[in-house]
Amino acid sequence: MIRTRPPALFTRKQYGSSRTYTYIFIIFVIIILASYNIVSLYNLTQFYFMEDDKIRNELCVIMNQTKSLFNRDRGENKIFVMSFSSQNVSALDQVFCPKTHMCPCCGSCLSSWGVIKTINPRTGLCPVCKTFERQRAVCYDFMVDPPIALRNPGAAVAYFGPHPQHAKMLRKATPAIHLQEFDYFAPGYHYSQTTVRADVQDIPLNDESFEGIIILHVLEHVPNLEKALRELSRVLKGGGFVHHETPCYHDVNSLIESSSLKNGLKPPPQFTGQVQNCTKSRIEDEKPGICRQKDHLFGYTCNYLRESFEKYGFECIHPNITPAIAQRYGLVAQINRFRCVKKWDNSADFTVMDWEELHVKAQNQARLLGFNEKLWDEDLPNPIFSKPFQDLGAEKKAAVMYLGLGSYFNAPRTV
Repeated sequence: MIRTRPPALFTRKQYGSSRTYTYIFIIFVIIILASYNIVSLYNLTQFYFMEDDKIRNELCVIMNQTKSLFNRDRGENKIFVMSFSSQNVSALDQVFCPKTHMCPCCGSCLSSWGVIKTINPRTGLCPVCKTFERQRAVCYDFMVDPPIALRNPGAAVAYFGPHPQHAKMLRKATPAIHLQEFDYFAPGYHYSQTTVRADVQDIPLNDESFEGIIILHVLEHVPNLEKALRELSRVLKGGGFVHHETPCYHDVNSLIESSSLKNGLKPPPQFTGQVQNCTKSRIEDEKPGICRQKDHLFGYTCNYLRESFEKYGFECIHPNITPAIAQRYGLVAQINRFRCVKKWDNSADFTVMDWEELHVKAQNQARLLGFNEKLWDEDLPNPIFSKPFQDLGAEKKAAVMYLGLGSYFNAPRTV
């Protein structure tokens, strides 16, 4: 009986040349690494057609990524994680970055920002996590001055106008938050599979569903600003926050003396008043300003937006962003961004409450937001509301501001 040699699995005769072995090996490695979310499956269709020099470069990248994977398991490759748990020490202060810029969302250390290719092309794209200035501002503000609601695990936060990668990074932050993305699904934008279709003018949720709301570059697209703000106030719990950013024009009342913030966008020559109708402006004005983007419905002055929020029971403050901070973290130090806190009980008339009733209200709201409700009892029988605000300690000042009680100090009492 003559023994025959079993056929080889791969032979040069069958598959052409030894280069095929390289292609097969690369594809095999990519499939394995794709399961670890290191290389996307999209690359699987690209590698086969690469020239030899590109293959060598990609092999080097794969080797580095594989090394990073195993080092990560041994704790040698630390991953940047946003932290909202500290009031005094930011997670950014603990990261070493010798280069010019640092992304506060993904922690990347960068020599320069990439180009944002929109109707307003500019430098400001993080080449790693693809965030713009508006998304990085959220990360920076939340880490440097985290809202009280984010310091306890499980805070429910709504995100209108979401950036998919930004939302993923916020979900990985500590303490963990329950983040839900919402959008109207206008054509021309990309949305993640976790985004829920919702109109900010008619949010399909119960009253006081969220401890916080992030809304970025949305209100200029909304037909009725009043309805939107009413809905935001309705679904937000007392003491909850809104992190807001909308492109807006400066006016005389918007200018802030002794501030590092820029004063909003310069209004077009034809613009007067506080509200710009974009449909009309795009037809009549040579330079429509904010309205040059076709899906923008209205342009507002920055002061008008802030006053509109305050009309619906919010107290608003601007973040403290210096030019050096803006340059380092890729932010825009403008007054178009502010944090608003919903007053803890808009229906109550505090001017007719006695001190004991006011203390009970403060205790209830402090308990809701994670403060020690006995914080208010330390000063009895001289309640803190009978003192000047500047005489309070740092913790009580923070509590008063986050509870939205700042306007009730030294208020005239009728009882």
